[in-house]
Amino acid sequence: MSRSARSFVDGASVGSLTDYRDKVALPYVDALLHNIGNRFSGEAVDLLVSSSVFNPASLLSEEAASPDYGKREVEVLAQFYGNEAIVVHNGVTFSSPPLIDKDEIAIEWRLFKRALIQESRLIRGKK
Repeated sequence: MSRSARSFVDGASVGSLTDYRDKVALPYVDALLHNIGNRFSGEAVDLLVSSSVFNPASLLSEEAASPDYGKREVEVLAQFYGNEAIVVHNGVTFSSPPLIDKDEIAIEWRLFKRALIQESRLIRGKK
């Protein structure tokens, strides 16, 4: 670290590597971990996991033939994308209409799932 960087880093007087660690590096890492935790909190993880139901390879399993397969995942996605999104930033309210029709998505999912299962059976030589 250069002499000028060692004496002053981002508003913190830094005189040694220990000072740098305590005043700059550790607070930075703590803030980074906090922000990552916020970004990938419960709802974001649920959305990510739920979207994996659209992976065609997942429909090759015998479990996929169950009528309930993917139902919870599609409900999670429908709840998120089927509602108006409202965000307030700096006192200004922004809104976005629902991206999907929550009622239609359940019907579309069943049709999509059935078509992919039939296609996978043809590929595997089963009818």
